[in-house]
Amino acid sequence: MTRKKVSIIVGVVLVLLLVLWWIFASVSDSIAISLAGGRATSSYVTTITHAWDDVNGEYKVIRTETNDEGSRPMLLHLKKNALGFWAAERVKAAAPDDLWAGIGWFEDAEGYVGVSDAVHIVYAGNNAVKKIEFDESELPRGVAVNVSQSDNSYVVHLVSYDTELLDGTVEKLLAGMVE
Repeated sequence: MTRKKVSIIVGVVLVLLLVLWWIFASVSDSIAISLAGGRATSSYVTTITHAWDDVNGEYKVIRTETNDEGSRPMLLHLKKNALGFWAAERVKAAAPDDLWAGIGWFEDAEGYVGVSDAVHIVYAGNNAVKKIEFDESELPRGVAVNVSQSDNSYVVHLVSYDTELLDGTVEKLLAGMVE
């Protein structure tokens, strides 16, 4: 083989390696890339849940902030496609006059006797006026809650196996703790 052919083969192999590296880097960082190209900031991203379901595959729910002047809370429900890229299925940002956003989804509750779906509702905001905490007696039967809070910024994640129980529950529970 001539020196010229070897140089061409080495060049083609290097280009292929660079393309493969770029694809791998893009897939592994597709959330940050999609946030940077949208209306959310990629400097503040918190994963609320990362799970797999039987119908839609792998998904994440993340909290971030809008990249506009107000930096309002934003929730994204992301789904991973067959190529490994994350895409936003639903995006909820706080309205300009509000300081909170809410999002909900169903998850297969396979394995729980007599239950078909779990209902998830997440509220995120920047308007807490005091520490958000709930007494068990305040929660409806069958509802679990997880609260993450730092100063006036918070995330409240409720899970229920009865859709009737969550109707208006979050607003009632947060009364007096948020503006």
